Amino acid sequence: MLLKMKISPFPILFLALVLLSSCDSLYFADVMPKAGKSASDFPWEFPGEYKMVELEADSSITIIRVEEMESKRYSVSFSDSGLFRLGFIMDLKQGRLTELNDDKGEEPSELALREYKDAYYLSWFEEEYKGWKLVVFDIGTDSLKITIPQFDSSLLSDYKDVDQNDFLCNASDEELEDVLAASTTFSFVRISELKQPNFSYFILGGIALFLFGLFIFLGRRKK
Repeated sequence: MLLKMKISPFPILFLALVLLSSCDSLYFADVMPKAGKSASDFPWEFPGEYKMVELEADSSITIIRVEEMESKRYSVSFSDSGLFRLGFIMDLKQGRLTELNDDKGEEPSELALREYKDAYYLSWFEEEYKGWKLVVFDIGTDSLKITIPQFDSSLLSDYKDVDQNDFLCNASDEELEDVLAASTTFSFVRISELKQPNFSYFILGGIALFLFGLFIFLGRRKK
């Protein structure tokens, strides 16, 4: 029996990760995890280039490049042959994720970012399925781990088949944790220099605040 497997505009690297995880696409009725805290931005360590940790028998090199285009706006590119190709843009200010296919911009999807147990949960809404797709990022100073939830009927109590091999579920946080534990995690190591955040604005702001406080203090003493 042949199973239908859809090709989406999602970049080839991440499409490959999805296919390696499962032939079944899993969508969530709500932004997950429900107990997660809304995050306004990724940690400062996120931008950089990462090489996938692969089996020695595989000679290919797969690299992800994360660039902060401006504050809270990131582009994610990938390469498996030395030539980088833009995959998608995450605009956390506008709450939009734009997938790109063959240099053509697609309609932006609603985006939500949550932090839960030191990991970052990126969700974007797929109008076709009326559900949220999810990718989990575990971000370290020299590593990046990506987990894509994999459908497992034995771990979910409330789900429906919205299309062949596409499932929409109403999951609890506990069920999500079980699903993630049973899903494949893809590991990457940083190959670019770790750039320290620019603290100059914070320093200048602190100095200005100190001078303002000193001005108020001296003004009261004159009275």
